[in-house]
Amino acid sequence: AGARAALRAAHADGIRAVSDPALETAYLRSLVTILQSQNPEFGSFVAATNPAYEFKVWPRDGAATAISLDAAGMFDEAEAYWRW
Repeated sequence: AGARAALRAAHADGIRAVSDPALETAYLRSLVTILQSQNPEFGSFVAATNPAYEFKVWPRDGAATAISLDAAGMFDEAEAYWRW
């Protein structure tokens, strides 16, 4: 509940109003997962979070992720990727 409230407060314009609580929960969890996979220093997104995969980055997939963050109203996070 804390992460949900924080995301709502920080990105109120980006979170879509939906009548299905399960869908809203899935949406918010997806945003949290995406944000946790972003390198805070460079803005890139890892292709997989498994250390055995060596945290590779796929630019095509990262671009799609940044576009999704833009659509969610998370412009600063998306901009960090584009600057990477």
